[in-house]
Amino acid sequence: MGRQGYIAVTVTVLLIAVLIGASAIRGSLEVRSAGSRIDGTLPGGPVEGSVFLLVEEGDTHYLAALDARDAAFRGTIPLPTRPSAVVPTPGGVSVFVAYPDRSDIDVFDTITLEQQERLSPEVGAVEALSFAPDGSRLYVVTDGGRGLHTFAHQRLSLEPVREDFFEESAPGGDAPQEDASREGARVRSTARDDAPPVLANRRATHIYRPDRAGLTVLFAASGDPIDRIDVDARHWRFDADRTALWGVHREGYPVRVTERAGEVTEFSDVDIEPHPPAVVNGSAWYLGAGGDHLIRPDGATIPLPHRAVLLVETGDRRLWAIDAAGMVVIVPVDISNERERLESLPPVDGTQRVLHAVAAIVQQEGNFACF
Repeated sequence: MGRQGYIAVTVTVLLIAVLIGASAIRGSLEVRSAGSRIDGTLPGGPVEGSVFLLVEEGDTHYLAALDARDAAFRGTIPLPTRPSAVVPTPGGVSVFVAYPDRSDIDVFDTITLEQQERLSPEVGAVEALSFAPDGSRLYVVTDGGRGLHTFAHQRLSLEPVREDFFEESAPGGDAPQEDASREGARVRSTARDDAPPVLANRRATHIYRPDRAGLTVLFAASGDPIDRIDVDARHWRFDADRTALWGVHREGYPVRVTERAGEVTEFSDVDIEPHPPAVVNGSAWYLGAGGDHLIRPDGATIPLPHRAVLLVETGDRRLWAIDAAGMVVIVPVDISNERERLESLPPVDGTQRVLHAVAAIVQQEGNFACF
């Protein structure tokens, strides 16, 4: 595809954490094996789908797709500019990509990587996207977080439902920061000062709208505020059952908000990096201070062989820890406590950065408006 340079995606699978294999992607987009022993039957069961890494290479951006089962390289999706949102559909077969300078939303197949559709919601520049759990609603954030546009979503088509505009903006406050990387190099933090996406509860009756000082709970049918949760946190994630929201306090520790009661619990004795958590089996995992280990709010830790900047859950009792150069460690978090030390990693060319990562896992059961 004419991609120049070198993006190294080295995969290390840990049975908390047993080394299974590694691979690297070169500019020719071929996979170079480094003694891989991955057989697709990792603990957690086989899954179908892709993990997308948003890669910046000079002035160009693209999505690198890795097989969610074993991190085998599938290909790339060239993008016209750095996107403001990369969001899979809840059913896992499509991924929506929005841009900060246009209203169009590009939709790609998560397996073939082919473009399925270009949607034009005509709401102005899109800053954030999110879906209701069943995919029946798409929430589009615009105007510095002031605009919230709700669309009915059915098989890659959108119908406007309502528009809400708020007096105050809801920026994420995630301005880029300098981060130390492997071997003393310096890379920019992957965080941006974009408005964050809203989050819907399990039945999509309530919408949680983050801002700098907390969460406003909206009644989805009318857009009216019904509750306010004051907590100085960001990077919110629901657990799988949507019973609790997990976030990152601005002072660098985990925060939990229960969905029903809005109760706030702060874990101020746990030091973490300012990156979104991954929630696996009801437990929130964060990057510990320094990025070289995973940590839960209860203090349980898993060491990592490299300094990660991103965590992604793949829905199979595993999570991926990814560094800024694209090295991946796959961690089944509930299998054993045995660990084999990583002895070496292939060299990485520093011309690429991984800015974001999402998992699009095909759901074999359930009723989704868009599979």
